[in-house]
Amino acid sequence: MNIDKKLTSREIEELKTFLLSEKTPVNCMSFEELDGFLTCIVLAPELLMPGEWLSAVWGAGKDDEVIWDSEADMRRIFDFIFRLYQSIAESLEEKNKHFSPTLPSSSDGLIALENWCRGFYQGIELDPQSWESLLTTRQGYKLLLPIF
Repeated sequence: MNIDKKLTSREIEELKTFLLSEKTPVNCMSFEELDGFLTCIVLAPELLMPGEWLSAVWGAGKDDEVIWDSEADMRRIFDFIFRLYQSIAESLEEKNKHFSPTLPSSSDGLIALENWCRGFYQGIELDPQSWESLLTTRQGYKLLLPIF
């Protein structure tokens, strides 16, 4: 796994297709939700390990299992997810760089933005206590209000 390599547009399309496929649970995140969710995980006040958040990508229920065609298929999808995480982390760490979520530039942009915000909110729900101090300040509330 080479997490320093950004996802290509073909790999993004492959991940989008997989997340919406019949191989994933009904409650699986869309790509836009995943992007918002991982952005939240990167920005979280407390570090969350992948074991704490990865199952949320597929859904929260006990019956929410992913169907893998092979171990190589599973590794490829996990590689895409961790590379997306790393790419988000790097773009947020760069000074004077404007952060933009990975959203389609099409007529469904508003729906994609809603999905991105839903994903970010799901990230907050994983550890709401660590976000509490930010959510209870006026400045923090103003920053996060557009997401809610």
